Amino acid sequence: STLVQMHGCPYQCIFCHNSAGRLTRVMSPEKTVRWLEEIIEKYKVNKFLFLNSTLNVSKDYVHEFCDRLIEAKLNILWSDSARPDLMDREMLAKLRKAGCIRLLYGMETASPRMLRYIDKRITPDRLQDIVRWTDEAGIWGGLQTIVGFPYETEEDIQITVDFLLRNKEHINTIYYNLFTLRRSSRLWLEREKYRIGNLADFNGGGQPQVDPLR
Repeated sequence: STLVQMHGCPYQCIFCHNSAGRLTRVMSPEKTVRWLEEIIEKYKVNKFLFLNSTLNVSKDYVHEFCDRLIEAKLNILWSDSARPDLMDREMLAKLRKAGCIRLLYGMETASPRMLRYIDKRITPDRLQDIVRWTDEAGIWGGLQTIVGFPYETEEDIQITVDFLLRNKEHINTIYYNLFTLRRSSRLWLEREKYRIGNLADFNGGGQPQVDPLR
């Protein structure tokens, strides 16, 4: 079964379609657990795919959610997406105890230069720690990567490749994505600030295209 606990995102990675908005709704841990209890009783399921942009909107939220899951003794297995910079060993251990078996992190790139450009607010060293800690906690870890950012170079891409090879022992899945310029992103709405030019729009509502070398 699937569940969405929140709409929007409190973070502002400039390429994301949520980056120009904000976190607009969050289901409380108490209400979420009640909902899960009802679904389990009605449909006799114990596996859930949570479809949040990021589960850990705050450390307090995750700890309370996990505590309530553990106290309710639902014995479910579930997965979700999360921000790596708000993770630590204690939280990962509690997540696993609460039934989390898979976490998907939006790494995007391991290039320090590109991480600053996209306003990711994390360092490669911190990413490396979280990848290892997630594996050690017994949680299947996946990384989202994006290639083709504006002003990205072959050197930036090689830094990401080297990071993935260096940490392959602790990475279970890698998702490869091509950059898309989204109309609702900060990168589109503030394109002069980020020096985005050479745009070509298409009839029929197609996505604008960007020449990353300009």
